[in-house]
Amino acid sequence: MSTDPVAADTAGAALVAVLSYGLWQERYGADPSIIGPAHSGSWYNADQSGHGFSAEFGMNGDTPYAVIYWYIYDDAGDPIFFIGQGEPVDNRVEVTFYSPVGMVYGEFDPSAVPNPLDVAGTGVFEFSDRDNATFSYTPSQFSETTWGHTTPVENLPLIKLFGIDAEKSFPLPTPTE
Repeated sequence: MSTDPVAADTAGAALVAVLSYGLWQERYGADPSIIGPAHSGSWYNADQSGHGFSAEFGMNGDTPYAVIYWYIYDDAGDPIFFIGQGEPVDNRVEVTFYSPVGMVYGEFDPSAVPNPLDVAGTGVFEFSDRDNATFSYTPSQFSETTWGHTTPVENLPLIKLFGIDAEKSFPLPTPTE
């Protein structure tokens, strides 16, 4: 993969990853569902409306990257959120979720936030296309004792509620003969 230097040098332009046609065919089986910018958006399960995810897919240098926020509840019904990050591979991204705690509303005190953040668990997203996915979650010991999350989530169907227009996948070159 390489970064398009023209796009990188253009004000306001996003970085672009370019895969060779051969790599796209060999590694990805010419599959257009590999994760790209069009997978970014708000995700949820209609049967569990009230919690969900905000997912952003882009580039971190030359590497595809995901940042995912999970808006969820603790065992007392209080809202909390986790922050996850990871590298997409094919149609799957595994993220380590972190649980930010310690900040009081209106009082910014960086020393009140644990460093490193507490690990909340591991999430796995598998996408069948840019609008449908499944989600699995294994809670950490911290999440079990702090938030009461003792039951793993397995293959929860998700749909994209909202997203902005974006390329389905990172741009691919046209094959040459």
